[in-house]
Amino acid sequence: MGGEVACRKRKVSWRRVPEDIGWALGIPPADSVCAVKCHWSVNGEPAAISTTYLTAEAAGQVGGLTGDKDGTMAEFELYGLADSHEQRAERPELGVPAALHVEVQPPPSSIARGLRLGAGQPAAMITVRFDDPASGLAVALTVAALRADLFRIVVDSPAASASVRNIAPAQALADDLAAVPASDEDGWAADDQPAVR
Repeated sequence: MGGEVACRKRKVSWRRVPEDIGWALGIPPADSVCAVKCHWSVNGEPAAISTTYLTAEAAGQVGGLTGDKDGTMAEFELYGLADSHEQRAERPELGVPAALHVEVQPPPSSIARGLRLGAGQPAAMITVRFDDPASGLAVALTVAALRADLFRIVVDSPAASASVRNIAPAQALADDLAAVPASDEDGWAADDQPAVR
């Protein structure tokens, strides 16, 4: 949306895996998970909060993060979209997107305060699971809350499927609706009232 996104704060910690995160990553409840929490800003304003949960094996591939110690983390790639082959070689590639969930809703109060959202103001809540392409096992899960007024969210289909990228949604939706029949097969009449059957 024309703004510059920057990570203004990042904290790395090891903790007992929450039940739902453990289930998604295939980690037993007693095990620890590496959590990387980031606060993001757009042009200096709070814009997003994300937490990436890494399995112990995935965290071990990132230099300096073994054991149950908090610390700093080297940059890494979860999705393999670095700018060049040289940059990809410099950062370990841990996983590729395998599952996605997006919804817009008011976030928990602590997240709303961090994003400076008013009561009931929605945020885009995005969850992505990353899998190891070789084994197919889950290696990371990212959960993010984004201020809906600062981000444009695009969900694109895999490259192997037919592209719809060049369709202009505004033109496609603005077509004359006069050709719509007076009543469709779901039983709705032209005046938007349910038809009597």
